[in-house]
Amino acid sequence: MQEIVFERLERIDYNRSEAYKSIRANIQFADADCKVLCFTSATAAEGKTTTVINMARTFAKAGQKVLFIDADLRRSVVAERYKTDKIAVGLTQYLKAEAGADEVVYQTNIENLDMIPTGKRPGNPTELLGNNAFHNLIEEIRDQYDYIVVDTAPLGMVIDAALIAVHCDGAVVIVEFDKIGRRAAQRVVDQLKQSGCKILGGIMTKMPYAGIDYGYGYRRYLGKIYSRYYERYYGRYHGSYEYGSSDGESRKKRDKKNK
Repeated sequence: MQEIVFERLERIDYNRSEAYKSIRANIQFADADCKVLCFTSATAAEGKTTTVINMARTFAKAGQKVLFIDADLRRSVVAERYKTDKIAVGLTQYLKAEAGADEVVYQTNIENLDMIPTGKRPGNPTELLGNNAFHNLIEEIRDQYDYIVVDTAPLGMVIDAALIAVHCDGAVVIVEFDKIGRRAAQRVVDQLKQSGCKILGGIMTKMPYAGIDYGYGYRRYLGKIYSRYYERYYGRYHGSYEYGSSDGESRKKRDKKNK
């Protein structure tokens, strides 16, 4: 099996790591048989692909065997970011019956994580995803993995995600904070419902907070909530949730302010 190397993977800070673990647990609690997961969003640049990759990493870190499928056949963020666009054989070639499942699955440099890249960009992604080939792929490989995580094109822009969701056990909608309105998000949910796929919930990305910006996830807002929660059990100096660092001076200033 060939290998894909993810270079310069982003560092996941503690708060976001806990958030991803919480999402992982919620997915597991939602349905023990829910192992093929479809992730989509309303528009581009909502942090969907970053969230999906980090969710795959979180499952893999917990010891589960994970397959990440890059099913955004129109404009793959993974292909642009990690140069997997140089790989000629991938999902597209399987859907065209030009390659078998064993030829499109690649190992990665992340333990327990395999990947199917997009391969060469097709001119007819909707038609390829609308036939039974994707279903056949899932049925052929699902018993080899604990979780199959599928990154799709934004459903608010093209129909591809709904076509994929038909063959998945559950769907998650990625929503960027203060960017997507309720109606736009509801339209995505309605389209997923029409596919018959179980909707597991949503993940809000890019929530603002005061302090250092670590990227996507729950961020400073939930950091404050975690801070109050952990202080109740572990005392005030439990970690860096509220202060933004574990620096002793930050604690002293906070203590002085509270006196």
